[in-house]
Amino acid sequence: MNATTRAGLHVAITDDGAVVVDGDQNTVTALGPIAAAVFQLADGTRDQAELLRAVGAQTGEQVEVEVIWSTLDRLADAGLLVERVTPPAGAAFIDRRSALRKAAAGTAAVG
Repeated sequence: MNATTRAGLHVAITDDGAVVVDGDQNTVTALGPIAAAVFQLADGTRDQAELLRAVGAQTGEQVEVEVIWSTLDRLADAGLLVERVTPPAGAAFIDRRSALRKAAAGTAAVG
């Protein structure tokens, strides 16, 4: 299954990403630039490779596949995806701790 964001969420684009308001869960989630791009592009029509290319094109940054999977994982944790998407068997994937280190280094993930 391809990643799909939930319907009914209110999104405000900011200079440094986006803010997603979920009225059903009464939550607000701040997204960094890469996470905001993943969120916006996760419309269910793109597989992992297409999502990776589209995020890179939208942000103008070279994005590693591990960052895409970690970001999708965090978006699922925040309840922003229809359902959790798992990497295919053998896919490169880093754990959250490693992703957070990358985010702290400027790669950006869900904030």
